[in-house]
Amino acid sequence: MKIIHIFLTLLSVSLIGIAPANAADCQPEKNLPEDALKNRIIFVDDSHGSTETPLYALQLACRLLNNGKPLLIGLEIPASEQEAINKYLQSEGDADDRMDLLSGTFWHTARKFGMASEAVLSVIETSRKWGKAGMPVMVFAYDQADKSWPVRLQKQESFWGGYRETVMGLNINVRARLYPQHTIVVLTGGLHARKYANPKDSYQSMAHILA
Repeated sequence: MKIIHIFLTLLSVSLIGIAPANAADCQPEKNLPEDALKNRIIFVDDSHGSTETPLYALQLACRLLNNGKPLLIGLEIPASEQEAINKYLQSEGDADDRMDLLSGTFWHTARKFGMASEAVLSVIETSRKWGKAGMPVMVFAYDQADKSWPVRLQKQESFWGGYRETVMGLNINVRARLYPQHTIVVLTGGLHARKYANPKDSYQSMAHILA
């Protein structure tokens, strides 16, 4: 599976807002060579809590949509929030709809880590508006679902960090297989996006599993 990993620090990002009407009206990314857009999965290396990285992901999505590519946008949100995301994407996005979306556990517990930010929410909101305008874009949550750790066999049993990486990789791989015509833009923390294994690690990163 062809994968590219983007470090935002290597690219200039315009802070012009993303227009909501349709992909033709939005602000597209302009720096990546066309060959890079041929990759099936594009990882955007996110520094949790930043505004620029989710905005860049939207600009990249805009460019892909303008190129006529159907799109999946993967967010580092527990898969257990998918039903709420689906409901919001089909809604009118009013205050009650937003409140329903934000009532999930993730939006409260992950805020202190910068993962549940307004910028990430804007990715969902902009995708909702694009979808309402008829653009072929969907959003999926690929992180490990809440309360899905294996039950300990012994009280002193430790958790293996690779479990989460494996689950995230599997969730993305499943979407890739179910939607073979779609390009997948994955917004993720830098450690998960490492394509090459670190010999010091006891497990592989999500991107390395998918490579």
